[in-house]
Formats: sequence, structure tokens, C-alpha cells
Amino acid sequence: DGANALAHYQIHWQSIDLVILDMNMPTMSGPETFAAIRRINPKAKVLIMSGYSKDGAVAELLQQGAVGFLPKPFRTEMIAQQVDRVLRGGVDRG
Repeated sequence: DGANALAHYQIHWQSIDLVILDMNMPTMSGPETFAAIRRINPKAKVLIMSGYSKDGAVAELLQQGAVGFLPKPFRTEMIAQQVDRVLRGGVDRG
């Protein structure tokens, strides 16, 4: 859930290269968790996934600095490509 993810990030943020967040999580939503992570590390690389379209809240997070979007459902190859792209310095603001 978002609160547990944030607690982990607060302790280990310097060793985390990429965060993958779902838009809908228990305790804290994806957007809430994204904002809290960016307060800890404004340069955090955050990839958003959702079963919803890229419009609305997803588009807003991309404008706020999320590095990409994974629409659910996705295949293993798709997430591997996105992770590789992000870790090599690519950004998809869509």
C-alpha cells in the first residue's frame, strides 16, 4: 500500500533508482504517494501504472514529473522496456 511504500522510501530513498506506483492503492493513493516521494526526493524517478487511461490524474502526474505510464494490463516485455528506458535516462511525458 502507499503508506508502507512511503515508509520504505523514506529509509532507503538514496538506494532506489525507480519507483513504480499504481494509481489506486490502499491507505494512500498513487497521487498522494507520488507527492510525498517527490517531497523526499524531487528528482525521484516514478513510473505510473493504471487500468485507467492516460487522461486526468495520470496526465497530471506526468506533467508533475512522473517518467512514464504503463497501462494495465501489460505484458512482462512492456514493463521491462519501460524500466530499461527510464533507467537509461528516457522520459515519456506522453
